[in-house]
Amino acid sequence: MMVTSRYLHLPGVTLFGVFLTMAGLYPTSTAVTAWIALNCAGSTKCAVGIGAMMSFSQLGGIVRSNIYIAGQAPTYPGGFGTSLRMLVVCGIIWPLVYRFNLKGIYRKRAAIPLEEIQAKYTEQHQSWVTAVRYLGIPLKIANSYTSRSCLTKGLY
Repeated sequence: MMVTSRYLHLPGVTLFGVFLTMAGLYPTSTAVTAWIALNCAGSTKCAVGIGAMMSFSQLGGIVRSNIYIAGQAPTYPGGFGTSLRMLVVCGIIWPLVYRFNLKGIYRKRAAIPLEEIQAKYTEQHQSWVTAVRYLGIPLKIANSYTSRSCLTKGLY
């Protein structure tokens, strides 16, 4: 970022911009790793999920070295354009698709009759179903044992 800056006479401002960029990027990897770890049931799935996430995130370095072409220096329009397009796809479009997908899943879960849940699952699993439904679907299981300790057991 410092190399492609057009404001070489303002190194302090440029370095502060680099600092803000990195301050926003580094916490993201920790949050995504925790999110994957909490949403994978079982230690094997969790290990594979975190490993796959780390592998795909490292592919960014390979892609980055091929989209910033030396012939386009110092502005690199192709590299920055590709980065901006990927930011729009991965940061705006994909979360919206994911949100609507989850909304459909939660709607199906909410449609399960209470009697079926009580007949099919143990009390611990019933409390898990209750805990999952706090994400925006009205609770159909209203009992006193709403423990969130088994959120990652993989009921569904």
